[in-house]
Amino acid sequence: MNFPTFLNTLSGLMASMSPSQELLNALAAFDDDDSGQIDATELRDALLHTSPEDGEERLTERQIDEVFSGFIGRPAFIGRGAKSGGMGKRGEVFQYHDFVRSIMGGDNGNSAKNEGDAHV
Repeated sequence: MNFPTFLNTLSGLMASMSPSQELLNALAAFDDDDSGQIDATELRDALLHTSPEDGEERLTERQIDEVFSGFIGRPAFIGRGAKSGGMGKRGEVFQYHDFVRSIMGGDNGNSAKNEGDAHV
């Protein structure tokens, strides 16, 4: 199953959810340690190398960089037990809760999960 098909399947199963919760759930699939952060290299790779659906074009590196802009940073903390062999997130991370909040507005019910985000 490719990434766009996964997202479409996921969205069909979550039709009763809000669009912001749907997007959060899709991005959470990449969040190995439930930190609210996704390894930026892993997400970029998935976006660049996933076949688009019929009639859609593949994302370019420039488009991905534009989306990532403002939401990339160093890990807030180093998790243990992530897919990287227990080393945690060592490179840049994509702050996906901030991203969803920015494009959808509001706090999406995640203020408790993102305690430190209020001062950003």
